[in-house]
Amino acid sequence: MPDGLLGPEQVAQRLGMSVGWVYGNKHRIGYLQLGTSLRFEQSAVERA
Repeated sequence: MPDGLLGPEQVAQRLGMSVGWVYGNKHRIGYLQLGTSLRFEQSAVERA
């Protein structure tokens, strides 16, 4: 995975939330759809 992109599990851990919460709020956080995978930019997660 390229630097700066995080998976949903990593985002949940950083935010102290569940993975379900991350999926439910992906539009609010900002995400990239790569095939069937979701990735989040580290800078967007830090702003969330």
